[in-house]
Amino acid sequence: RRRRREVPPKDFDMKKDIDTLKTEEQAEIISKYDKGRRDGVDIDPWEDANYNIYKVTDRFGFLHEEELPTPTAVEEK
Repeated sequence: RRRRREVPPKDFDMKKDIDTLKTEEQAEIISKYDKGRRDGVDIDPWEDANYNIYKVTDRFGFLHEEELPTPTAVEEK
């Protein structure tokens, strides 16, 4: 009589996939930090702190036509 091979439950596969994706994402983030802002490094605009949208959006999400002033220490609290 032939034994049937046990098939792991789908939850196990899903958890393995999630763990793999998390590990890959962490490695990618660390790699970007290691590369820094050297010439030739491709940085997505939304990842760049100098991206203009961040300079014209207030803390409530409203967009302004001109760049907002840098917040004071009291305002940052």
